[in-house]
Amino acid sequence: MVLKDNAPCSKKDLTCFLGKKRIDTRPIIAGNIVAQPFLKDFNFRNGCLVNSDLVMRNGFFLGIHHNMGKKQVKYMVDSLREFFSKR
Repeated sequence: MVLKDNAPCSKKDLTCFLGKKRIDTRPIIAGNIVAQPFLKDFNFRNGCLVNSDLVMRNGFFLGIHHNMGKKQVKYMVDSLREFFSKR
């Protein structure tokens, strides 16, 4: 999930809320690779990576897996609706 920059909440607010609902989230380990510290010693062309920056700043994974049933998916959707209805 990636929140728009103008979203009515922050990624931290949403992931904390989901955590309290026992819905796991994980950061996206990607985004703008040129922003990673290990590249400081490499010579490369640094372009404008607007979408990569957005994913790195506002993106996260929801805790889903192949064994989730309709009840678990509904709980997750209902929780997201609850969160956003208050914004």
